[in-house]
Amino acid sequence: MGYTVKDLIRSNKFQGLQLISDNSGINREIKGARIITVPDMEKFLGGGDLLLTSLVVYGKLDKCTMLNHLEELDKKQISGFVVKRIQNTAHLNALFETLLRFCEEHGIPVLEIPQELSFWLIIKYLLLQIFNIEIAKAAYSEMVHDEINRLFAVEISDNDRLIRNMLDRAGRILGNPVTLYDKDFHNMYPDASEKKEFIITDDSEKYVPNIISRYEYIRQKREHIEYIKKINILSQYEFYLVTSEVNEPLMELDFITLDGIISPLRYILSQIMTEKNREKKYYRDLEYRLLNGSLSDAEEDEVANLL
Repeated sequence: MGYTVKDLIRSNKFQGLQLISDNSGINREIKGARIITVPDMEKFLGGGDLLLTSLVVYGKLDKCTMLNHLEELDKKQISGFVVKRIQNTAHLNALFETLLRFCEEHGIPVLEIPQELSFWLIIKYLLLQIFNIEIAKAAYSEMVHDEINRLFAVEISDNDRLIRNMLDRAGRILGNPVTLYDKDFHNMYPDASEKKEFIITDDSEKYVPNIISRYEYIRQKREHIEYIKKINILSQYEFYLVTSEVNEPLMELDFITLDGIISPLRYILSQIMTEKNREKKYYRDLEYRLLNGSLSDAEEDEVANLL
């Protein structure tokens, strides 16, 4: 028998994790761990997964439809559920009771965790218990890739907002804050209004994570250990992506997350800086024409208002 739900409970790894169903199914083997991101999650499972959910993904379903999905999940021989109980609507409360009754009828264990505990911390822990490190890295890389892709699946025309969402999502996955600074070490994201102090210390050192990575980081210790990735854009602009070990030490799997956001982040920053260069050139051209008198009176008024 491999790693079971009982083993997870007995590990005492996560404060506040508790069994809220009967214990008839706690000897089920955990063969994987997935966050439920779509109502028809059963289509994407191989079998034996421990499923993590706040039930919000089922929020628009009626009881009958949700039961149909639970029946399909049961056919996949899932090992159990880890839930966050969000009691902000009567409908979600009813869905929670539906889930609990179904699982007790079918001997499926249900574990509850506090709302502040990240699903990703549990996933990282479980993957390292049920797989060797290389398989765990591969499985985790696929999950992070899917999570980042979901950000781009939602059409967002505001690049600033997209960067903010990406860093926020990365921070939740890592369990630590992720911040972007410009070349002068001014905080840009997630909240540029905060005057966070940042420097690169003289005793900082190069750091290469133990994963298949295209990137090299800078590691330094200030109030917390920080991992820094310098990002060059268009050979003109420099940015610094900084992850601070405020809550948890970074592990190998965490650098898969950081590697996963660097390419899309570089792409979005390139778009932003290209647009800024275009605007500067456009305004310089207008200023030149205004100064050399090549505009009509009406055009001069229009340009003056624009500038």
